Amino acid sequence: MRHSRNVRALSCGSMCLLVLTGLAPQSQAQRPPGTANPTTGTTTPAAPATASLPASGEEPKQVVIEREPLLLKPASTYHVPLRLEAAKTVDISARFDGVVNAVLINAGDAARPQAEVIRLDAKEQQLQLDRAKAAYQAAKITHDSAEQGTARDVAAALLNVAQADLDLAEYRFNQCNLRAPFDGTIQQVHVVEGEFIQVGQPLATLVDASSMTVQIPIDRQTTKVGDTIEIEVEGKVATAKVDSILPLTESFEPLRELFQSIATGVAILDNGAGQWLSGQTVYTSLIPRSPVTEVPNVSLVNGADGTRRVRVIRDGFVREIPVELLGSVGEDRTIATGAFGVNDELIIRSSEELKDGTQVVPRTELVADDPAATTPASGRPRVIPPAPN
Repeated sequence: MRHSRNVRALSCGSMCLLVLTGLAPQSQAQRPPGTANPTTGTTTPAAPATASLPASGEEPKQVVIEREPLLLKPASTYHVPLRLEAAKTVDISARFDGVVNAVLINAGDAARPQAEVIRLDAKEQQLQLDRAKAAYQAAKITHDSAEQGTARDVAAALLNVAQADLDLAEYRFNQCNLRAPFDGTIQQVHVVEGEFIQVGQPLATLVDASSMTVQIPIDRQTTKVGDTIEIEVEGKVATAKVDSILPLTESFEPLRELFQSIATGVAILDNGAGQWLSGQTVYTSLIPRSPVTEVPNVSLVNGADGTRRVRVIRDGFVREIPVELLGSVGEDRTIATGAFGVNDELIIRSSEELKDGTQVVPRTELVADDPAATTPASGRPRVIPPAPN
């Protein structure tokens, strides 16, 4: 519901007391972020009443305020945990069932290319290799002693088969020694000596942390592949490059209502200095960390530090709230996130500038305190300068 109120203000030292004159309220259904804006009606201010003067003799000040309640959505609606991962990660696993004979490296250790990481029990593979060697020798003797013609051709073919069996046995024997495929760091060891493992089971995780990656939501309208963006990694600002743009992943689906064109971006961070670690928490401005609401564009003001802000009435005081702007709703409204309270009333516009910390009181409260108060003839807000020091 949107209201207009006349405001009467008086100076009280460093604090201003504003006396609000109640006006006929507007009937308007509040909408969640991302919905269309209905037609806004007009309000005609009622004639303001005369406030009883304070002991200092100052006359109150009247201001008309147009305001509306805020319909907030909690930040948890859009929360998605983001974390850094090594851009290159591989699970070292076995090609066959077996038993772990030795773990040759620990989590956190550096691993050079082809460095042995885990050794499996190789008795079975050793026997198969010995058998293949014997079969090859027998086939070779048969081949060498065979006469020319068909018998020798058959012996040659059998020798080729024996050679292939020998190569296969040697390959399987070598697979008992699991090696690092590239230069990296052992992030985790998943098995212990003596443990039975199955084919494909991860035994250790190897990462190349020279570059890190994270999937984040991006706005297609403002971000392209190859762009450099800034993200926050546990309180530190990091520069990342957009490596690819993918369709929006399921975890980011709630963000659709905040942006007109949103997708999933794969960001790459250079980590040559080793300043970033796998698992560190990542924050991005496209995932709100404060309540979200929809505000009219006319209510937005610029703060002294260049940030965008809105003014609200909170517990009888005007408060200036810094906001981050998300998606737009048509031409007149914007979705914003900021430190809003559940009982805040958004100030859309006012006839006089209202500074942060100004106290506001409805005129009805003033009249209740001073039944003798009268209404000025003009019916317009009057600005009374503060008393001289």
